[in-house]
Amino acid sequence: MARKQNHPPGTAEKVATRQHDAWEMRRCGWSLRDIGAQLGVSHEQIRQDLAAVLALVQAEKAAEAGAYVDIELARYDSMLRALSTRAEYGDVQSIAVALAVSKERRKMLGLDKTVIQANVNIDVSTLTDDQLARIAAGEDPLAVASGSSHGDAPPRTDDA
Repeated sequence: MARKQNHPPGTAEKVATRQHDAWEMRRCGWSLRDIGAQLGVSHEQIRQDLAAVLALVQAEKAAEAGAYVDIELARYDSMLRALSTRAEYGDVQSIAVALAVSKERRKMLGLDKTVIQANVNIDVSTLTDDQLARIAAGEDPLAVASGSSHGDAPPRTDDA
């Protein structure tokens, strides 16, 4: 059995109203401190309110996207059913269309993603302190170890 919250009557409505107002004010460019001052709460409370609203918005968008994916998958399945008999009897055009529909279906489900995993061994004892610091800061270890990094020009080999 859930514990009963001991909040004064109307508290949930006040919080919802404050969150809505804070969201609208933030969308208009107000700072957290200014919103808090206007609504009579701390900027930290406003940060928490906005995080709660954002979580709700993200959940709604995820549910909406999930419903859209379900609709699209049903459409793809319907197309494949309509094509299946002619494709099974060797109709080349039906086979090509069925393969294209199947490819789109796999792409929507994320089944066509290629995962490349490289095993690279780097002897860290040969790296300089600067190289180790760059790797610790998030640079690509292979690029650091090979002496290249994003934006570095290749070394010149001519005298010009």
